[in-house]
Amino acid sequence: MKNRWILAAALLLPLGAALAQQTDDFAIPGDAETEAEAFLDGAQIAPDPVEDWAAAPAPATATAPPAAPQPAAAPPVEIPADWTRHSRLGMSFATPPDWQVMEESDDSISVGLYDRQAMRAAMVGIDYIVPGQIDSFEKDIGDLPQDASKGLDIDLGGATPTVTEAEPVVAADGARLIGKRAELIHPDLYFYAQEYQKEARNERGGADGLMMMAINFPREEILPILEIIEASVTLDAAPPPEAETGLDGIVGYPMPLPTGWKRWTNMQDALAFATSPVYSASIVFETGYRARGSWDGDDEFANPPDNARGEILGQPASVKSGLTGQPYMQVGYSMVPALRTVYRLDLCLANGDPVVIQTYAAEKWLETSDYAPLLDVVTLTLPPDAIPCPQPGEEPAAPVVAQPAPPPPPVAQGGEAASGWTVYQNARFGTSVRYPQSHFAITGQPPENDDGRAFASPDGTASMLVWGGFNALGQTIAEMASEAAEWRDTAAMEVFLTGDTWFSVKYRDGGIVTRRQAILDGQDVLHSVLIRYPETQEADFGPVAEAIVTSLAAPTDTAPAPVPPVPQADPMEQAFWQSVRGSSYPADFRAYLQNWPQGQHADEARRRIAELEAPPPAPQVNDTQMELAFWQSIQGANEPAMYQAYLDQWPNGTFASLARLQIQRLGGSGVAPDPSPGVITMAPPPPPQPAARYYTPSRGTAERQAVMDAARVPVQAELGQPVIFLVSVLNCDGTWCYLQAEPLRPDGTKLDWRTTPYARDWAADVMSDVVMVLMRRQGSGYQAVDHIIGPTDVYWYNWLAPYGLPERLFNPNG
Repeated sequence: MKNRWILAAALLLPLGAALAQQTDDFAIPGDAETEAEAFLDGAQIAPDPVEDWAAAPAPATATAPPAAPQPAAAPPVEIPADWTRHSRLGMSFATPPDWQVMEESDDSISVGLYDRQAMRAAMVGIDYIVPGQIDSFEKDIGDLPQDASKGLDIDLGGATPTVTEAEPVVAADGARLIGKRAELIHPDLYFYAQEYQKEARNERGGADGLMMMAINFPREEILPILEIIEASVTLDAAPPPEAETGLDGIVGYPMPLPTGWKRWTNMQDALAFATSPVYSASIVFETGYRARGSWDGDDEFANPPDNARGEILGQPASVKSGLTGQPYMQVGYSMVPALRTVYRLDLCLANGDPVVIQTYAAEKWLETSDYAPLLDVVTLTLPPDAIPCPQPGEEPAAPVVAQPAPPPPPVAQGGEAASGWTVYQNARFGTSVRYPQSHFAITGQPPENDDGRAFASPDGTASMLVWGGFNALGQTIAEMASEAAEWRDTAAMEVFLTGDTWFSVKYRDGGIVTRRQAILDGQDVLHSVLIRYPETQEADFGPVAEAIVTSLAAPTDTAPAPVPPVPQADPMEQAFWQSVRGSSYPADFRAYLQNWPQGQHADEARRRIAELEAPPPAPQVNDTQMELAFWQSIQGANEPAMYQAYLDQWPNGTFASLARLQIQRLGGSGVAPDPSPGVITMAPPPPPQPAARYYTPSRGTAERQAVMDAARVPVQAELGQPVIFLVSVLNCDGTWCYLQAEPLRPDGTKLDWRTTPYARDWAADVMSDVVMVLMRRQGSGYQAVDHIIGPTDVYWYNWLAPYGLPERLFNPNG
């Protein structure tokens, strides 16, 4: 995120250029100068790294103007009765009746007064402050008055704001808002800024904040108003922590967690916590097959682990520990191996499932920190029927669990509209269901392996999949059911039933209802039906879905076993291929060939490797964008050879006449004569940027536009809406480009993540507002080859090895 004060100025004036300078294509269509561009001309602020402002030099301090009055020294201020109070994030403030709400959401609000004719503006707002700007008030404010004065044709003579401490605002529980104010008094310009932050940082390392700003008002007019606003600021006492549980009540913990920790994930069989804002340590609680896999996963260690006895949270356990072979944790901008410790408790669940607790930490983090702040508030309570874990080779006693029968078909309330019931049966596996043709019809072509079919409703809003498949991973029904609903919370889960050979789930997510049922037959084949429809159509599709899933049937015991397609493939091969077939990593296909060099998909794997490793096509010499990019790269050059190089490539180009004039002006002797019409030299032009160095494509260039357009393709496809980017990192080397940015709405306002497929993750605070996109040059443009939305760590580290790229591309400051 860029300088929040520049963004505030752009909002309150309202001046678009301050924001436009921090985003790409914000002002589209057209490049007409706005009032903001005139007022904040030149106000370009570089991205702020995550740093302590105290390490940076303090700005110069003006000597002439007196400091703003301190509220503590003033008598109590009365808030006028007609003022309006606004509240967000546990803070509130009051504003005069003529101030208008300029922007608001569930977590932020900005209220201001703007005098367009006099070019005066004032605002107050509440918003989240990112970690990198926690201690950057002086740095962020320092140049803003100078930038604003340019558009007003005012010479401040080097004057800068005077910064003083603000009196803290204290809540009933002792929590505090701490702040600073800055004031610049000049005969031709008055500038005021003030910021409060919650003293307690949140789990990401940032803080909720309140800021005030005024530009170009007479001091005697605006300062009394700002003093009343400041006196109106309040801070609510923090709500008491809420008790939550995970792993079916085995683990208890409070929310919010202690400072510096966040809940990473909460699934039915896994609960994880991690340090924040930097992912330097984590603790993971697991049961079931995840726990067994973690305990047996010695391949994560660089060397054979040390084995010992120990305890954790009061429970005795067997312990393995050692450094991981791969980087797991973040230190600064780098990923490093972790010290991994795995605890397997001596007591297991009644069905024999182990309980495993894993800790991962960077050794550097352990030099100054430990797990105590989190473990002190976490409880571990095993169920009363827990048993001693069986020894290797022993079979645990069968769990005593009531096995309900699959739900019977409901009485068709609203189902009268369902008509034309028919049966679909898969020829390969024998999977069958009854469905109404009034609601579903087969769509698309059958898959190559003939394992099932897809269905859709007439209006396309509902879908159904019916398929069979080998249980290639050898999972139990309980494991399958857990995977089918692993990340759904209790509120979203309406049905979760399992039997000896079947499971049935129903949940809601993002306005969509999912209904699934599956049967595991005696041939170890899983028969499944999955139905999705909008919540708004529950009355129509709910009863129909229940009738369909309860009609799901596998072949009878006398029916022949399902026959795999010819040529027959190893089930493990099929499962592995399905997991990598859409990959963009050549290494995945090499791994397939290493295991199955003569496999059913060997030829396709080799073809995919060739496609992914093929060099990008050479740029076309007559490409208009390439010509424009090259011309822009030599504009202003003082060497005739640069313009001669342009003429050698584009003798009849758009800028040929200008190039010849420049050569003559610079006294060059190698001016190319006008060639015969249509004759084009076919030597490829030099690239617009040398591949040997890193650079950021300039704004307004064809290359910059091509990069932004390429990055938008996958991001818009996933978010389901158009976006522009607030760029924090854009780094290219002539072949590759890396973008790190915050997606915004096309009008430059913040994206409402609740309207995206990431609404659940955003609400659970398990993602960021950042996107990372890796692009590769293709001809005269770029193509996105990998991307991630909402990462909470240095995700690009995962792209180094697969693409053979240096860290320098992703970390320009490293």
